Amino acid sequence: MAEFAGDNRILDLRDNLNAFTYASGLQSLFGSTRKINRFLLKRSAEGATAVESGNILNGEFVRELARQEQVDF
Repeated sequence: MAEFAGDNRILDLRDNLNAFTYASGLQSLFGSTRKINRFLLKRSAEGATAVESGNILNGEFVRELARQEQVDF
């Protein structure tokens, strides 16, 4: 466990709220997904289709927890 913790950072609630914002940069899961998707589509076989990040990511559980914890977002 200590080895894992030394190499990785566990996100707190505020970090998760930021990760589930609709932003274009890598701080957002939506932005990261779009960038990864574009990269993969450029290198994939013909007929590959884009993944819509809004269809696979849902941060409502994080926003609900923030409401319960009374964290501004």
